[in-house]
Amino acid sequence: MESLHVAFQGILDRHIFSGIALGSDSLITISHLFYVDDTVFMVEWNDSNICNIVRMLHCFHLASDLTINLHKSNLLGIFVPMDMVEEVAEQIGCSIMKTHFLTLAFLWVSVDGESKAVKWEGVLGLIHSISLFSVVDRWFWSLAVIGDYSVSSTHSYIDGIYQYVSSVPTTWVHIVLIKINVFAWRMSLDKLSTRVVLHGLDVSSFFCPLCENDLETCSHLFFCCDFVLDLCALISRWWDISISSLLSYTDWFVWFKVLRLSVDVKNFLEAIILCGLVAYLVLQECDIV
Repeated sequence: MESLHVAFQGILDRHIFSGIALGSDSLITISHLFYVDDTVFMVEWNDSNICNIVRMLHCFHLASDLTINLHKSNLLGIFVPMDMVEEVAEQIGCSIMKTHFLTLAFLWVSVDGESKAVKWEGVLGLIHSISLFSVVDRWFWSLAVIGDYSVSSTHSYIDGIYQYVSSVPTTWVHIVLIKINVFAWRMSLDKLSTRVVLHGLDVSSFFCPLCENDLETCSHLFFCCDFVLDLCALISRWWDISISSLLSYTDWFVWFKVLRLSVDVKNFLEAIILCGLVAYLVLQECDIV
């Protein structure tokens, strides 16, 4: 269809046939429209335009080896005598289009009792009163204010739909591996693959396999399980600190924030606790704990 558009644009530029001018200043001219594999030609009714369209279609067929199905095409004349439309359709070898638009137009005229010419002049008056601007067509990206596509606007849109933002911030401990920091971040979002999260899979039991006292959630697995409480007790005796009862990552973050230690010491303590939780998780998965 693009090649056919280029071919017709060429004969338009050479004024071999003319389309329909719109607007009071006739800046916009419509001559043909494309939709999938269908084409609509809109030209002034005269022998020259009709003959040139048929000749151009024949030349396009010879150049591209694409078949132009004129016998499947339809000819429509707006306020053109039907005998003239039938004569031209027979010469081209196409059918005559029967539309509800013409039927309504004739009924409209018969009810109002006015001539078709007067009604058509009214339609032309409405068309010429329209002001159109000759601008180049362009795509408009609705996610950006200026209308241009950008990766950042797409990224922000996707994050706004799928990214879960936690109300509790997480810290980035530089003295541990990146995967441990990612583990802490996923733990704060409750996005670890615990048995409760994997409820759609074939899981034998949703309870914690270590204590079997509660469901295996992030809060239970890392803050309430008896084995984790024993681990925290060992760390508290080692560092001579008091670890209060913690039920979630939020409780742990608040407790750690008010802990009266220097920044460097806090970083080491947080690194030890995170590494201990990761080691505990690995041992638990290997059924060693």
